[in-house]
Amino acid sequence: MRAILIDPFTRTIEVIDLPGGGLEQMRAAIFGEGVEGYVQAVNIGGGHDLWCDEEGLLKPWKDQAFFRIFDNDPIAGRGLILAHDGRGETIACRGSIEPVRQAVTWVHAEGVDVATPTIQTLDENLQPEGEPEVLDPRGYTRWTYFNHGGR
Repeated sequence: MRAILIDPFTRTIEVIDLPGGGLEQMRAAIFGEGVEGYVQAVNIGGGHDLWCDEEGLLKPWKDQAFFRIFDNDPIAGRGLILAHDGRGETIACRGSIEPVRQAVTWVHAEGVDVATPTIQTLDENLQPEGEPEVLDPRGYTRWTYFNHGGR
């Protein structure tokens, strides 16, 4: 299955083949062969998704590499672009690599500034209840390289 791999560690963007195209092959491309981790898909438009490390921002930033795509918040770790069909099933990437190369910006850890993760409690009708709780025990509402707990 054709995919585009964005690797901020080597600062490369390349078309790769995911044999079988399953979740395990996707994880191997994002984390490395045999490394476990959670992935998440972010819709980037045009019928394509960016798959990335769901917990990338929670890992020590000194060991992490970052990029932005289309001026969105920074992504921590490698990203994998694949497409989806009308049923939401993951399929081979149909897009060209050139627009991706133009849309990606490499970001130094010192330049990362993101909202601190929060959790929202829901009532029995699945409506938000109370204020979201910031998941940083120090109370930071924004994470930067200088206040991130994993640095």
